[in-house]
Amino acid sequence: NVAWNESATKLALASKDDTLFIISIAVRPVLRASIDRSHRFDGEINELAWCARHHPGTQQDSILVTRGNGTITMVDAQDPSEC
Repeated sequence: NVAWNESATKLALASKDDTLFIISIAVRPVLRASIDRSHRFDGEINELAWCARHHPGTQQDSILVTRGNGTITMVDAQDPSEC
């Protein structure tokens, strides 16, 4: 599973062991990727969706995670351990 922010500079990836990774992408001068954060969920991750929330002067990004138990978890893209 994969989702990305609207500027395509960050990716959210879910692995087969249900770990969510937040990855920064840089394309100049060369393509680089680095893992910013990760969080392992107890239980299955089904799908991911990036959700940008704009507030005056700030932007708070979240990731919506649908789970195998039928729930949807909203994860702070800056700190996925807070879920």
